[in-house]
Amino acid sequence: TYVFQLSCIWVYLFWNSWNVAALWFSLVFGTGAWTSLVILRQNQQQIADMAAASDTKPQRVLRDGKWKEIQATDLTVGDIVQVFDGMVTADIALVSGSAVVNESMLTGEPMPLQKVAMEAMSTLPFDDKIHGKKHGLFAGTEVLQSVPEAAANANRGSDYAIGVVMRIGGRTTKGKLIRMVLFPAIVKFKYTEQLPWVYALMTAWATFCFANTLMFQGQGWISGCFAGMSFLAQALNPMMAVSFTLGQSCSASRLKEGEIACLNIGRIPIAGKISTMVFDKTGTITHG
Repeated sequence: TYVFQLSCIWVYLFWNSWNVAALWFSLVFGTGAWTSLVILRQNQQQIADMAAASDTKPQRVLRDGKWKEIQATDLTVGDIVQVFDGMVTADIALVSGSAVVNESMLTGEPMPLQKVAMEAMSTLPFDDKIHGKKHGLFAGTEVLQSVPEAAANANRGSDYAIGVVMRIGGRTTKGKLIRMVLFPAIVKFKYTEQLPWVYALMTAWATFCFANTLMFQGQGWISGCFAGMSFLAQALNPMMAVSFTLGQSCSASRLKEGEIACLNIGRIPIAGKISTMVFDKTGTITHG
């Protein structure tokens, strides 16, 4: 697309239409820079800030036989931590005590869930699909109540439930969700898929006009090439892609005013076709 647009700009410079060329040049590169540097960058930064908001809470970790307070960013896999009330900063497997957790911000489950410690004699490795619902605390969820186990409280000196860090950072369930938001799968829109056929038909027409120019007007091959590009520029508006981008960028700006971040503005035309929206907790429809 950019090669074709630059070729059209050079055509108008060749015909001394510098004002048209300057306008097209400004629109082509201005819209690209605006979309990449302003809209997408700001939305990505907003998502990143939301992701990092829960990673600032200090954690108490058992190291060298003593409880030490460290930053959540210093956690490593295998750390034994106390489970406090509040936001969970890593994927944790409960090994002592129990906890009441609100997972609505991650899974959409409206009711608080109770998580209990894994069996002491269990030899199975921790698996989200097997142990997650009963024994797992996931990053991004909120612990409403942390209850210690009586024996563990006496032996370990902890007034809270105890867990083992299983995953941190981008490997957590929350990290996978954010990665899916920041780098979504490519969505094919019906009208976008039909554009190559439109381009092919208009290119064939421009080629026919270009051949007539070379055959009947007797121009040199250089002038003929520029004349052919002029026909192509008239048949295929080089600002078509720019107009699509501008429209989607304006829509993304309006969505941002409503506190809705859109990282893939190519999805906006699809959203414009929605007539009915049904809300349901994650899993029933999306994974059903």
